[in-house]
Amino acid sequence: MTRVPVIVKQVLDLPLEEAIGTVAPMPLPLVFKKKGILPAVVAVEDQTGAWDAVGQTRTIRLSDGGQFHEELTRYDVPAGFSYRLTGLTGPLKALVSGAEGDWSFAAVDARRTEVTWTYTFLPKSGRTLLIRAVLVPLWRGYAAQNLRNVADYTGPSTRSR
Repeated sequence: MTRVPVIVKQVLDLPLEEAIGTVAPMPLPLVFKKKGILPAVVAVEDQTGAWDAVGQTRTIRLSDGGQFHEELTRYDVPAGFSYRLTGLTGPLKALVSGAEGDWSFAAVDARRTEVTWTYTFLPKSGRTLLIRAVLVPLWRGYAAQNLRNVADYTGPSTRSR
């Protein structure tokens, strides 16, 4: 199966020991905003658990009317977490059968952590070139913007949430 990854990085003003416990359970509608034609997350429903153990699941609803099922496939303190998206509805359903996400954390120094977000599209047959030419550039901007939103959310002035 062909896989098309998009990788973005951001430094968080957060010690490595706090990164996964702050980022993994963050309220997605507060940080995942619409950019261009790519939708915002508007709701998280039916979440099982605190989003801190392999096998936990939830449904993500998007501003374009689409939704998907998300399952946590790795939760490794302090290294990061991974998830799988299935059951997509909405516009992306025509292009991909699913996606996988991986958030990896590495200390920059005692007070800052670099997060690397790898989002991998699983293209439907015959859609790989379209995804690489059109969706990947759009997604890279979307992911970078939303990773900056994560950095703002996890910053020292908001960490007491």
